[in-house]
Amino acid sequence: DQASDMMAPVLCAKYQERFGFDEALGGPQGEGTSKVEHALQTSVMPRHFGFFEKILEGSKSGWIAGTERPSIADFILGVQFKQLGGSPMVKGEELLAQHPKLTAFVERFHALPAVRAWYEGRAAP
Repeated sequence: DQASDMMAPVLCAKYQERFGFDEALGGPQGEGTSKVEHALQTSVMPRHFGFFEKILEGSKSGWIAGTERPSIADFILGVQFKQLGGSPMVKGEELLAQHPKLTAFVERFHALPAVRAWYEGRAAP
């Protein structure tokens, strides 16, 4: 699915040893890692962000599935886009700023009372 496809290369590049790519990529500062990050920033993530931007452009409700209320897709993608938006590896802040529907979606999702309450409950004392 699209959400998994979007996250897989980021996770493999970030957690190289866990996924068995540390030797191939050369570690966090390796040449392979630099190439992966470049691809993520210039083609992979712009393609995925653009895909979801178009979905939201066609949504009358502003939710991914076009439902009246948030669906499971919104809960998965709302969290993923928030994480990606803060990721220097994919230049997420810059990329999210280029996609206003996605930005609005992330803000709307994280403004839901249940989502806010969950995050507040996890805040460190």
